[in-house]
Amino acid sequence: MENDLRGRNRFGQFGAYVPLNLVRKLAKSNPDALALYNVLKAKNGSGSTFFIANGMADTAIAMKRKVLARARQDLIAEGPVEVIHPARWRRPALYRWPKPRQPRALREKKRERENVR
Repeated sequence: MENDLRGRNRFGQFGAYVPLNLVRKLAKSNPDALALYNVLKAKNGSGSTFFIANGMADTAIAMKRKVLARARQDLIAEGPVEVIHPARWRRPALYRWPKPRQPRALREKKRERENVR
């Protein structure tokens, strides 16, 4: 109740969690990629698929198209964004957040169960 009155209750609100190590890395090396990542993260949940179209430079983020395209490529190269389908004639590329890796012990148990069958 107290958080509601002070405006701190964020339940049901959109936003983004960005890992601190990614913020530190991109803030120093590529602030444009960090800005694009923040906009994408705020609008797309963990299981989402989404577009990163050059037209976003005009509407969603204050970046020139070439800067946005370079930031997109850098996010793909760094790993926080994965390409599901590359762009094709009249079809934009489709992206997603990488799936979290399971700990090694869980992966090994899964392999053991598959080998028993």
